[in-house]
Amino acid sequence: DAGGERVVYHEITHSLIENTAAGLPLWYQEGVAEFYSTFTVKGKAVVVGGIPKAFLDMVLETGLMPLRRVVAIDTGSKEYNGTHAGPFYATSWLFVHYLLVGAPQRGGQLGTFLELLDAKKPVDLAFQTAFGTTPDQFQGELWSYVNRPKLQVVSYTFPDLNAISAP
Repeated sequence: DAGGERVVYHEITHSLIENTAAGLPLWYQEGVAEFYSTFTVKGKAVVVGGIPKAFLDMVLETGLMPLRRVVAIDTGSKEYNGTHAGPFYATSWLFVHYLLVGAPQRGGQLGTFLELLDAKKPVDLAFQTAFGTTPDQFQGELWSYVNRPKLQVVSYTFPDLNAISAP
């Protein structure tokens, strides 16, 4: 079932992150894991960055979790555990999706933001330095993005991936 596959791809992504780039913020880990959890093969292409309907419905119905809060959440936070986790996952997914797909010009700023957070800079300073805006203003960009008629996905063909075809 597709839900089971999503969990597998989500957890594989976590494993890859843990083995290559430990110490990344929780919102980034979960957002990237959700981004790649939608992995599918369509014909001769691999598609990632699909839109989880439950997340889209949740965000459109209840709004986004404030980004200042999202970036402060850790594994002990109530918003990460139990029934309160949905808005955190949905907002983290949207934040990462926007940075990787929706606003390529912002994608390069992500690395700066992560470095500043790792250096324990305050969130507002890290946002302003990396993105040239405040978390609240950035949230407006996310809201505009999620309300677009159609969100993009990323598709790679096997030649793009330098994949070797088995005989």
